[in-house]
Amino acid sequence: MLRVCFLVDGFNLYHSLCDLERDIGNGQIQAPEGSLKWLNIDSLCASYMGAIDPAVRGRTVFYFSALAHHCEKRSPGVVARHERFITALQTTGVVPILGSFKEKDIHCSRFAHGIAHCAFSDEDCDGTFKRHEEKQTDVALACKLVELATTESECSTAVIVGGDTDLVPAIETARRLRPGMQVVVAFPYKRHSNQLRKAADRVITVRPDQYAKHQFPRVVETARGTQIEKPEAW
Repeated sequence: MLRVCFLVDGFNLYHSLCDLERDIGNGQIQAPEGSLKWLNIDSLCASYMGAIDPAVRGRTVFYFSALAHHCEKRSPGVVARHERFITALQTTGVVPILGSFKEKDIHCSRFAHGIAHCAFSDEDCDGTFKRHEEKQTDVALACKLVELATTESECSTAVIVGGDTDLVPAIETARRLRPGMQVVVAFPYKRHSNQLRKAADRVITVRPDQYAKHQFPRVVETARGTQIEKPEAW
């Protein structure tokens, strides 16, 4: 059976939701109160099936992300909340593909210019601080797109939900390897890229109201009967 394959850039979508919640708080967008991050991604993707390919009914949703263990000190429970969300996604058939974060030393430009006192810390500064960069997820998404183009003949359309221009080479490669497979980019709220627009067969934009419309219920039940509650805070 032909199907549409959605490849969701988890962090790109997450930051889109953060932007939307900020705009709601500022009164720029009207939406229900409460966090919109308890998002039923499968339901959201399903709502665009008719616009993408009315002749195809089947779909597979891949969710690419990583667990931010390094943020636990600043935001206790962040990993548990993310894991709870991923479990909720799995109840709808979403396939999670997780990467990781890598610690990287960043050299402070202030220190390099002879400014010994660190503006961001009361402690002695040696001119280097740590930053964590998301690794593997973009590569995993790009590899999955090429894999679909070369081995999954039932995938009639691949939809990238995200706005990262690093995916342009993968889109171009997939279209070259399999011209018959349509590649669509679905831009989340406040995400756009002319480079992606040019590389894809076509683009769609996820409307802000769709986020509020496609939320999980407060309590989600797994196939084993376990209940998962929406986190009180994010």
